Amino acid sequence: MKKANSIDAVIKNIESIKWGRLKIERNSIIESNDQFIQIIKSDEDGHLYFFVSGSGNSEVAVEQKYYANLIFEDKPEEIRIQISGYVYSVANNFEIDITINSRERNYLLLKFKIMQVEFIDFKLEEKNKTQPI
Repeated sequence: MKKANSIDAVIKNIESIKWGRLKIERNSIIESNDQFIQIIKSDEDGHLYFFVSGSGNSEVAVEQKYYANLIFEDKPEEIRIQISGYVYSVANNFEIDITINSRERNYLLLKFKIMQVEFIDFKLEEKNKTQPI
């Protein structure tokens, strides 16, 4: 149960921050290796779901995984949450076309599996730094 509680705590923190940055190892499923994302769904198994701008490649293999990082920063609170894991294209039938400002774009629904989390509290780090004598 401790694992579920820690995943719940991570999800609660990133939902309070709202926006994160996706950095993906390979650029074959999305338009850019570096995109801003907002979590739209999470589950108890440590999966996060979000949309990204697609590459236009409708032949993306479902469940093909790519190593990626998600970074969430709350500058006023001076915290950063960096999550490592694998990102998957959920399914081709989840692709949607959305028109934003008269520009049609292809979006993909991605699923991210949390493998490792690093939580940095810069305020706490600053207090714990040793001062040279």
